[in-house]
Amino acid sequence: GVVKFVGEVHYAKGEWVGIALDEPEGKNAGTIKGVSYFACDDKHGIMVRRTECKV
Repeated sequence: GVVKFVGEVHYAKGEWVGIALDEPEGKNAGTIKGVSYFACDDKHGIMVRRTECKV
């Protein structure tokens, strides 16, 4: 996947990372609860806490 967003979100505390996955294994298309954080194909986007990311 590709990192598309890093920052704060409106629905939770802390720093989050938005990732566009290569396969449709995600939960969204970069829009969560009506707010667009990044763009990708449907079901290719996920948001994870930055502390959960490994490079």
